[in-house]
Amino acid sequence: DSEYNKYIDAADHSMGVIATGIAYNYLMECYPDGCPYPVLKISQYPMPKELIRRMTADCDAVLIAEEGQPFVEDLVRGVMPGNAVIKGRLTGELPRTGELSPDALKRALGIEVSEGYPSCENVAPRPPALCQGCGHRDVYTALNEVLKDYPNARVFGDIGCYTLGFMPPFKAIHSCVDMGASITMAKGASDAGQWPAVAIIGDSTFTHSGMTGLLDAINENANITVIISDNLTTGMTGGQDSAGTGKFEAICRGLGMTDEHLKVVVPLPNPAPRVHANITTSSQTKESTGGKAMKTDIILCGVGGQGILSIATVIGEAAMHENLYIKQAEVHGMSQRGGDVQSNLRISSDPINSDLIALGSADVIISMEPMEALRYLPFLSKEGWIITSSKPFVNIPNYPEVETVMADLNKVKNVIILDIEQLAKDNEIPRSANVILLGAAQKALNIEYEKLENAIRRVFGRKGDAVVDANLKALAIGKEAQR
Repeated sequence: DSEYNKYIDAADHSMGVIATGIAYNYLMECYPDGCPYPVLKISQYPMPKELIRRMTADCDAVLIAEEGQPFVEDLVRGVMPGNAVIKGRLTGELPRTGELSPDALKRALGIEVSEGYPSCENVAPRPPALCQGCGHRDVYTALNEVLKDYPNARVFGDIGCYTLGFMPPFKAIHSCVDMGASITMAKGASDAGQWPAVAIIGDSTFTHSGMTGLLDAINENANITVIISDNLTTGMTGGQDSAGTGKFEAICRGLGMTDEHLKVVVPLPNPAPRVHANITTSSQTKESTGGKAMKTDIILCGVGGQGILSIATVIGEAAMHENLYIKQAEVHGMSQRGGDVQSNLRISSDPINSDLIALGSADVIISMEPMEALRYLPFLSKEGWIITSSKPFVNIPNYPEVETVMADLNKVKNVIILDIEQLAKDNEIPRSANVILLGAAQKALNIEYEKLENAIRRVFGRKGDAVVDANLKALAIGKEAQR
């Protein structure tokens, strides 16, 4: 028995709830004044069998809420006594696939789900793509050109943003299994007679999991081509430097690679001739202020690379220095460049349970792209605000008519639409358009303007005074523009 597994009794035994991990937070989100049913919070394994037996004996039914696979639900059926009805993912009360959310749990508990705006029909899928200007693009372009001469070629990919080379327009990868597997799979295929066998692995993945595979290939003198595609960043998990930056040739030589088989190509535009020649030869909480109660649920959205997370960072920094509670959940990373990205940011003077915003509950949607604002309409409350850029980011063939998008936006009760990119260009701060949008959203965020200014100084201070000044100017322009 663990002190971290807690049984919280309640008066209504018509149902009990067993919750693990984040599911417990979602349950508390459903019942902010306390759950009317007994709750067993499981925070540590092995399973607390006696507490499970107590709940299944005392309650008519037991709902099991857990993220991912129905692991606990399976185990409970093996230890429960009596005739309690077990409910969960296996029985359909909770979705068998996909992410658990407060809304899904509300439906399972028979709680009414808030109604926001209906889903907008004029929203198109926006799959992620490799960043414009990234060296991975040039490598794949050259690789495809080279392999036109080898119809039986097989390219073994690896884990990273460059895995998007599998997607159109490149369609350059035949397989991707796990980190480091590109080199070992290429070697295995070569051993079985495949030629040419090409492995492509990113700089960060290579230092993480690829070196041992390359060592094996060198020791066995495998007839394969290994491409280490170095884009000078850990693009999938944060943008930090790779552990091998500037050292890859030395690492390969240290593993036993001879200079005869070690070729370096700088990924500048149109490198195909050089790549061809080489290949063919061989990613808090603080104490509550206790002041005036506040809560703001914010969805920030746009297209990957537009600065969504920078806005979230500034807002979060301002809130933390006000001793507010914060929770954030997001889809991010350079691997999402060109795809739709969003961040759920929740700020409150009181403790926050869920990191996800429920349907019909968002107070503000801040969007760097107009169609992306419509994508999250069902989460906006009827009194909520949309603050969005007016300029479409058209990188998909089925982008809806701009007039249609604007008409749908103007159906929302509270909406501000600004041409932030033009404002940024006119004021000679083209890289701070996202902060202009933040300035326009300041009132809706319920955060004092001076607090956002100070947050910008802290967040961007390490980049120098010029960057700080540009973003402070952008904030002021946005504040003025929304009037």
